[in-house]
Amino acid sequence: MPTKSKGRSREREMRDPENIKGKAPPTEYFPKVNSDFQGDCCVIGPAEVVPGSHKIVKMSGPLVHAAWVHGVGLILEDKSWSADNAGWGNVIYPSNTSRSGWVHFAIPTPVIVEDRRLTPTQVGLRVATGSKATITQIVAHDGEKQIAAFTGLKLTGSLNTYYYQIPSPPQVLWGTEISVLVTFSDRSSDAWAEFVSAGIDFH
Repeated sequence: MPTKSKGRSREREMRDPENIKGKAPPTEYFPKVNSDFQGDCCVIGPAEVVPGSHKIVKMSGPLVHAAWVHGVGLILEDKSWSADNAGWGNVIYPSNTSRSGWVHFAIPTPVIVEDRRLTPTQVGLRVATGSKATITQIVAHDGEKQIAAFTGLKLTGSLNTYYYQIPSPPQVLWGTEISVLVTFSDRSSDAWAEFVSAGIDFH
């Protein structure tokens, strides 16, 4: 099995602030938003892509709160997998016994703001993967209740930020989390996924 250091691409090491050394960071160091339609719905900033089209529609209501967590806080559901924490995120690797599994992010949730329950309106994920890793599902929960499921995804490749609108979003009650299903095709040096951040926007 290749070592973890071999699994890191040069592109990802360039994004490490330790490698910038006072110079202007490369273009890929700055956030990029994916503009391609992915899965059920992809959101670009404050606008949504209507499922089945590329029509941009302005989201209703003001954004009250955006809650995001850094990738170092992810939780591996499969304890046989390994994770390599770093300042820019968390890189995960499959095991000999499992090549498909979930990672979870607990999102700090403003349940009530100024005597009003908020509504979770979109899920965001900033991630990069090697060529042997694919993200196929993103699911969100409020407490024990599933509030969104984005399936049939094929997210892979260089660092990108993906947004998905939550259809018919309910008021939040207990606290939110994001679960991400990752599938690896093998355990080569290209079998890795780097999670930088995940979050939910509330209106």
